[in-house]
Amino acid sequence: MQNSLTMSETSQNKIIKAGKISEDKPERDLIQKKIHGYQMYEIVLNQYDLEPHRLKRIDPRILKFKARRKNPDLFVNDNHLRMLGMMIKSSNRLQELEIDIERWDNITDRGLQEIWKSLRGLRVRRLTLNFGGLKFLRNKGMKNLSQALKALTSLQSIDLNFERCNLGNKELVPVGLGLRRLIALRSIKLDLTGCQIDDKGIQNLDHTLKNLILLENIHVFFLDCMRLSDVGMSILGQALERLARLKMIDLDFENCKCITNQGISNLCSGLEKCDSLKSLSLNFGRNDNITKDGLDRIGQIVKSLSFLEALSLNFARCCKISDESRIQMMQDIKNRSCLERLDLNFCGCEQITNNRELFSLPASLRRIKLDFSDCREMVDFGLENLGVSLAAITNLKSLSLVCTGCSKISIDGIENFTQYLNNLKTLESLSLNFKFCASRSPPIEKDLLQNLQGRAWEQLCSLRLLHLNFDSVQLKDENIENLSQGLMRCTALQSLYLNLGWNREITKKATKSLGLALQELTCLKQLELDFNTCGTIGSSGMEQISFVLWRFKSLESIKLDFSSCQSMNQHRIAKLYSSLGALKSLRDIDINFSWHTDIPPEVHQNLSQLNNHRFLESVQINFFQQFQPPEFKGTMVLANLPDRKSLVVSYDIYKVYLINSQYVKHVSSEVMEEEGEDDEDDDDEEENEEYEVEDEEEEEDEEDE
Repeated sequence: MQNSLTMSETSQNKIIKAGKISEDKPERDLIQKKIHGYQMYEIVLNQYDLEPHRLKRIDPRILKFKARRKNPDLFVNDNHLRMLGMMIKSSNRLQELEIDIERWDNITDRGLQEIWKSLRGLRVRRLTLNFGGLKFLRNKGMKNLSQALKALTSLQSIDLNFERCNLGNKELVPVGLGLRRLIALRSIKLDLTGCQIDDKGIQNLDHTLKNLILLENIHVFFLDCMRLSDVGMSILGQALERLARLKMIDLDFENCKCITNQGISNLCSGLEKCDSLKSLSLNFGRNDNITKDGLDRIGQIVKSLSFLEALSLNFARCCKISDESRIQMMQDIKNRSCLERLDLNFCGCEQITNNRELFSLPASLRRIKLDFSDCREMVDFGLENLGVSLAAITNLKSLSLVCTGCSKISIDGIENFTQYLNNLKTLESLSLNFKFCASRSPPIEKDLLQNLQGRAWEQLCSLRLLHLNFDSVQLKDENIENLSQGLMRCTALQSLYLNLGWNREITKKATKSLGLALQELTCLKQLELDFNTCGTIGSSGMEQISFVLWRFKSLESIKLDFSSCQSMNQHRIAKLYSSLGALKSLRDIDINFSWHTDIPPEVHQNLSQLNNHRFLESVQINFFQQFQPPEFKGTMVLANLPDRKSLVVSYDIYKVYLINSQYVKHVSSEVMEEEGEDDEDDDDEEENEEYEVEDEEEEEDEEDE
């Protein structure tokens, strides 16, 4: 069987993504000679590529092995890790290594031992190990990891993920001993989400950080570590205080319910002495112990860090935070004249309302992300005050505002807020999410988006990304027409996301006006339109959209959602597929026709027009419905794509997938359960038989053509 390597050039080097090399020796030697004609830079593998006799001559600088459990078509065991270890040992120029085996419970210490042995003596500068969800990691395995880490003296960046591994203080001691020897480290990322860590675990981390005097970036996640207390926060603050070169700190204490305002104060005592800090991210979400005193203390350290450029604070679901709690902290943030990026999350803080001082923002900001989801007491006046603060920021590049579920924000409040967009002349990215807002107001009238139709759009001519979510906001055709007239002016748009779902009064008239607007956006690379449950749009509305698609010659990704719309016509679906066939730059296609029972499977034969799309990577067309047609079972190949990729329909889940036929055999969930009980050798034989059948089918298709 013939196999392929896909190669793509970059500006400085050439990246080679390795696939399976042929069994035929002359052809294999020819492919390897071609490889050596390039500068090997990066190779990305999955478990099907782990055959050392095929790849033994490849010596990359970057090696990535990715096999996450969320992919149902992958199966990884100790034998795969043994072969991966053999390949790592033979790599002399390796500078970056990434191994991702998250949630594979069938891997044991025996398989990992091969990886630990291969790491010894390597001169890698960056190492990423993702063991998330592996339950067997215990003291013995961690000691082996420690021994491997001690030998990586050239390491400058390390990322260890032990999420949901149920590690305790005892298991972390050997890891700390190994990290202590890596005195050249510049960056460390440690994910301990859901582990059984308490203040003693923080003490072990303190002993580790003492030796890492060159450390510049630190990311530590203690999400759901409910045993941490204020004592541990004090120890961590003292450890950070000694790291004079720190430029970035990212700490996550979400749902650590034993931490109080005193713990925040203890941590801040160390943070305020990190004079060179440029980026600070703190997450104290889902903690009802945090009140005004904790926020005031955070405001004080923000005020004292003179070089701070990026700030991210997450207080989601902290129910005791109110307007009064935030006033002093927001004033301290406003006084930071060099702050360029700000990310504030107050999702679910129901006591936040409309005080003007709460929305005071520094004029130096370039990127802003604000999340007020489910702040049910926030009203129009608060949204207007936010608009006043934004209007004073003259160099703003990116704005993201989420107000999902703020039911007291009315139609007039949204309209008044849009008026302040006039001054944002340098804005390149805009994301507004008002989903489920105005739910207690009367239906939106014609003037809601009038501001977006007029001067606001003229000023936002530099927009590159536009994200608008008006799900369930009771829009009408007139509103979409106003919005469409504004979109016509954004000719520089490269990415557009528009969610109009659950606006039942929208008809095909709205899609017609929207289609006329899309004609002017010839620079689009990403397009996502959501018409889920939009009443009477139907197939005629879809035809209006498909009619203009052929204009987007540079379009790379498209996602359309027509689920639960009016009856779909198979001829118009065929026209949509024809329009997609004219877009030669497409990489990703995702179309949703869920809950339409009147679409025959034969209409998918029109997907054969995608045969000449050499850049196409994934196709998903969803026809999910509650009752599957019993006469359609199994899979059927619809079209053959370049590099032996195929479009396959599986009527067990009633979806269309783009898969690589030489690696993945798409089966139903029932078949997968049966195969999981078979031996590994049986699986390999079945895969080989599947590949041979597919090869014969492809040869017959070529003869027919």
